[in-house]
Order: sequence, then C-alpha cells, then structure tokens
Amino acid sequence: MENYNKILKCSKVPLVIALIIIAISIALFSYSSELDKKAEVEPVVKDYNELIAYAQDVENEYVEVTITDIPYGFAEEEDDGITRSYYFVYDQYDYMYIVRLMDSTYTMLENMYNENPEEFSYTLKGYIFDDPKELKELAISSYNEAMEEEIVNEENFRLYFGNTYLDETLTPYSDTSAVLVGIAVGIDIFAIVLFIVYIIGFIKTKNVLKRFDKEDLEYELSKASTIEYKKAKIYLTDKYIVSRVIGVNVLEYNELVWLYNEKRRVNGIPTTINLKGFTNKKVYELAEVSAYGEGENILIEVMNKIKEKNSQVLLGFTKENQQSYKEIKKE
Repeated sequence: MENYNKILKCSKVPLVIALIIIAISIALFSYSSELDKKAEVEPVVKDYNELIAYAQDVENEYVEVTITDIPYGFAEEEDDGITRSYYFVYDQYDYMYIVRLMDSTYTMLENMYNENPEEFSYTLKGYIFDDPKELKELAISSYNEAMEEEIVNEENFRLYFGNTYLDETLTPYSDTSAVLVGIAVGIDIFAIVLFIVYIIGFIKTKNVLKRFDKEDLEYELSKASTIEYKKAKIYLTDKYIVSRVIGVNVLEYNELVWLYNEKRRVNGIPTTINLKGFTNKKVYELAEVSAYGEGENILIEVMNKIKEKNSQVLLGFTKENQQSYKEIKKE
C-alpha cells in the first residue's frame, strides 16, 4: 500500500495545477498586451492601388487610398452584437475598393461631403484582409444590381476589386489578442475552481482529523487487511472507510444508511461514476472512477465490501430504497 501518512493528507495537486494555470494566463495576458502595443504603432503605409495593380495586395499589409466620393454601403453583418458595415469606395482615378468603416467614420465623411461635394477628398488608412467568400458574393450581386447588368463575376472580380478589402477597425493582431485574452480568462476561471476544490478539501481534511484519532487511522490503514482502491480514491480498513475524492473523509461503517452509484455526464457524455454514501444527516462522495472500463465493477465491489461490514446498508438507487431512506431520516 502507498504511504498511509500521505493518504491522510489533503492532495496539493489542484493547488499546483491552479498555480501553473495562473502562470500561463499571466504569460498570455502579457503577450496579448505586447500585440496591442504593436497595433498602436503605425507601420509603413503602402499605396493600395499600386498593390492591387501588381497583384501584391496580400493580407496584413498597411495601406492607404484617397477617396473622392461618398462611400456606398452594400453589406452589413452581425457578429456577437457587433455590426460590420462594408462599402464600395472610389479613388481619384475611379478605381473601386471594398472597405469596412466604423459608423463614426462614415458619418464624418458624409458631413464632409455635404459641406463641399466638389472638393471632397479623404485618405483612408488600414490593414487589408482577404475577401471572405460571402463578402465577394454580396459585392458581386450588389454592384451588378446597381449597374443593372452582369458586369462583375468570380472570374474577373480581382480586376475590379483586387483580392482584399481595407478594414480600418482591425489589425493583424486584433483577433489573436482577443483569442489570447479569452483563453486566459477561461483558464483563470478553471484555476479559481481548482483553488476552491483545494480549500474545501483542506478544510474537510482538517475537520476529519479533529474528529478521529490520527494514530488510530494510521494504524488501521497500515494493516494488511486494509483493502486499497487507489484509482477509486477509497480505502476500506477494518474499522473505517477512508475517502480521498475531495480532501479526506472518514466514516465508520455503521454510519452509512444507503449507497448507490451515480453516473456523471458532461454535455450528455458519461465522464465519471461516483459512489454516493448517505448517513441519516449527510451525503458523501466516497469514490470516483472513470465511466469507461472496469470502473463501475470496482464500485459495485466496494459497495459489497461495505455491506459485509454493515448488513443494514441499502444498496442501489431504487424506489424502495428511496422510501426506506426517507423513513430512516424521519426516525
């Protein structure tokens, strides 16, 4: 058997994992911050028209284009409560581009145009990204509809709009930074859960060792007659049931009134099977195994071993046992 002194100590595994996770999340937050700082530094700007002319408009280039007419909105999409607005724009040479603008930018351009339409000019700057298939399809149908004839198609799309669109709202780092922050927040929540599990286990272990004599527990665990179910986190001594599911729990056999196995699921998929033990006052998680393999048979064996020590204990989740347990609690 493993060191019985160790059995009576609260496992620090959840605490260690939580600390490692927090260290990882700090690194993710730090890297995300570095990406945000890079996004704030304006890189070398390139001529969008020139890039398209030489088929060099590739993702993540920082470009500029001077428009001489009010943008024409042709598409909107909703994503997590954020509205993305796409426009056709024309430069001073009447070349067309697809751009994504903030509402505030469009309002500003509209006001500028209304004040002096003859001399309207504005230089848009932003990173360019590959055109998604849906955006291409909308651009083709909207342009052809406006021109009242089939002009643009999949084959000649690049000649009219290039391979990309200009987005003033995003940087190459935006999505990566957001993903990193999301992962960091998610694992921090998991770390908090692990901390709570450790604290509960620590307090439970401390209270158990106040209730029982530690030397007596160690003596019982050290006996050759003690049955060890290490994977199920339960030990059956001559006098006690010692559980390590969360912290350390110790029960005497005659305290138990009812036992049954409960299958736990995540999104409908079985994950673990837990042995629930009921006294006339409390419910205990006595053992835990994987829902696959021989785990359930091990817990059935554990229940039968406990039955040998306490012939009055009820086994299994049945209507009869439910009713019997209610009557026992009343008594």
